[in-house]
Amino acid sequence: MRIIRLDKINGKSIKQYDSNMIMRKILMTEKPSHVGIIHLDKGGIVGYHDASMPQVLVIIEGNGWVRAGKNSKVSVAEGDVIMWVYY
Repeated sequence: MRIIRLDKINGKSIKQYDSNMIMRKILMTEKPSHVGIIHLDKGGIVGYHDASMPQVLVIIEGNGWVRAGKNSKVSVAEGDVIMWVYY
């Protein structure tokens, strides 16, 4: 498991196609991937499970905790990006 902060990722200014933005890459994959959005109300939970593929969790608002395997819980909050990547 790896946790990074969104505000610590260096970005690149993109002006192509009349864009005016900063692109911050989090993860690039060689294999097909998918992206989903989970909304958890206060007290909500994603049950512990073995991940069948690399996973990324971006905390947009709020806080909570995560863990990998039998490791201890790690506190996470708004702006954290958590990656479960298999090397």
